[in-house]
Amino acid sequence: MVKEYKVKTVDELADTLSRSSIAIVTESKGVNTASITQLRKALREAGVEYRVVKNTLMILAAQKVNKSGIKPMLQGPTAIAFGMRSEIATAKVLADYIRTTGTPLKIKGGILGNRTIDAKDITALTLLPSREALIADLLGKMKSPISATVFVLGSPIRGIVGVLQARVRQMEGQQQAA
Repeated sequence: MVKEYKVKTVDELADTLSRSSIAIVTESKGVNTASITQLRKALREAGVEYRVVKNTLMILAAQKVNKSGIKPMLQGPTAIAFGMRSEIATAKVLADYIRTTGTPLKIKGGILGNRTIDAKDITALTLLPSREALIADLLGKMKSPISATVFVLGSPIRGIVGVLQARVRQMEGQQQAA
């Protein structure tokens, strides 16, 4: 019975790890249940699953999906944030929670895709703008040359229109004088 439960848990962890775009390993030593619940709620809103894991089972799950680079981080009380949607959002929510609440939660490192990253890399992720901001910036930069081209191509036409309007006013003035 116990072995079946462990096999099922390893399979679930392997599936979650394979589906996640980022897995951030945290040390949950000294963090109370209320804080973990509050963190889970904040992470859930960002599409992140946060699980307290047994290290040996997580090592087996990581080996199963060829992400064994996580093994050195799995020492002591461990919880992992599995980011399914956005790597940046996952890192930002964790970092913001730690900064604002002052909990003793510590980021050890993680797995980004198939690459092992450390706590400094995760901190660097928090400094990146969101996907939406990057797309908006890119579209603005793509639109700028097009707008400039339209303005330059429209300038001669505006000049001709201005000359024609001045000539019409001049002719109207001559007609009124006569």
